[in-house]
Amino acid sequence: MTQAFVAFAMPDLILSAMNFVLYMDSLVDGNPLGSPTGGAGGRSDATCLIASILMYTIVTCTYFAPVTVAFFTFVKFNAIARGRTAAWSRSSVLCVSLALPAAIGLVLASAALSTRVESQSVLGQYRGLYCYIRKWESFVTGGVLTMLFVLTVAATIVWYALAALSVAKVTRRSAAHSKAPLVVMRRGLLLTVTYVATWVWFSTTSFLAFLTRPASLTVELVGAVIINAQPIIDAAILLSLPNIRMDYHTRQLKWLGVSSMTSGATSASSSSSTTSSSDFFGSQTNSTVAV
Repeated sequence: MTQAFVAFAMPDLILSAMNFVLYMDSLVDGNPLGSPTGGAGGRSDATCLIASILMYTIVTCTYFAPVTVAFFTFVKFNAIARGRTAAWSRSSVLCVSLALPAAIGLVLASAALSTRVESQSVLGQYRGLYCYIRKWESFVTGGVLTMLFVLTVAATIVWYALAALSVAKVTRRSAAHSKAPLVVMRRGLLLTVTYVATWVWFSTTSFLAFLTRPASLTVELVGAVIINAQPIIDAAILLSLPNIRMDYHTRQLKWLGVSSMTSGATSASSSSSTTSSSDFFGSQTNSTVAV
């Protein structure tokens, strides 16, 4: 689960870092990479196009991040409910959480790159804001990304609901832990609300552009600023989770060479993993889930 939660924040961090580099480049030079008019003749149209492909791929990964965390949450608790171990290697989790969404994003970005309007790709400089999508009216740009946002929000809610049902199967026999499904749903809804709150502005203005009714430049800029703040919010949420915080402290202690404390922390972390359901199920199950 730790790897899945880390993968949840990675696309947002990469997106913000890339935006920082592009914005700083434009600030230092005084001009954006592409033409603010959305046509040819920018400072470096080829570089802007490459940045657009990367941005399209990263945004796709960001859309999929909450879904993968919800999916692994369901896998974990569903395995516990069935009394068995759901073993996923670190490489498998990262593959599903990062590599698969990146591959999908790259395929979609390639399709957008080959789609041309006014003899140019629909990717490129958009209104002088960023190198991403030049023309939102195309289905492969505005249509696809709007669908991805709606579908990923729905899928995230469904996976967390299924996870809560799996928890309910185990806790049904114990009144003392009957609130466990609500705990799972509350955590899932918190992550979902964070995702929606940080992306709904940007996604709404994107949808309006898809309908050829773009919002004002100032309104669209606000949406771009909000999504860049998402890694900060994600970090606060992740560090509020006990297992994530324990793993983080363990790695830091190991890096500092505090072997005795690291050993104790690792032991505590291992204990937490082997009874990962203790917060929800008490002593009723000793099932382990290595996710």
